[in-house]
Amino acid sequence: ILAAAPFITALLGRMILEETITGITWLCMIVSAVGLGVMVGEEVSLGKGLGEFFALCAALGFSCMTISLRANHTNDLLPTIFLASITATIFAFFMMIIRSDVFILQTMDWIYSSGMGIFQIGLGFLLFTSGARHLKAVELTLLSLTEIIAGPLLVWVFLDEAPSKAALSGGVLILGAIVVLAVLGSNTKEENSTVLDPSV
Repeated sequence: ILAAAPFITALLGRMILEETITGITWLCMIVSAVGLGVMVGEEVSLGKGLGEFFALCAALGFSCMTISLRANHTNDLLPTIFLASITATIFAFFMMIIRSDVFILQTMDWIYSSGMGIFQIGLGFLLFTSGARHLKAVELTLLSLTEIIAGPLLVWVFLDEAPSKAALSGGVLILGAIVVLAVLGSNTKEENSTVLDPSV
């Protein structure tokens, strides 16, 4: 459900930002959706309404954040991301105190958690925010699907946990869609800039 963010972003971007969606982008979104379906098809379980609702809220929140970044792409929004991270940290800290009986972390757990917060989340949002200045909202969320591919591959390389055939097949579809979007999307931008530039 979280992977539905590109589709939600496409609709919000069209309604709020009036960003056009090219045929190539729609094709890549459809192929990515098929790939995601192949990857998680075996694990989808029905009857978990609350979990599905939270996942949908997460997808909607991610889409709204992307739209907000695009709407203010001429401004430096890194301070906003920093304040949001501080707020999330404070909230998580109080939840850990409230549920101290559940959050029992060893030294390595703290190291892993800090590493994820600094590099995976912190650096990831830094790059995502920078990319919002140059890409459409739907392209941002579509390219962010590389995380779904990289996760199983990194686990395979470093932890020797081989992904299933479904995960590999779906990952190939998503990766192919992202490569097509990156190559053809950049070519389209170059062609448009060439047409608009009278000196060429």
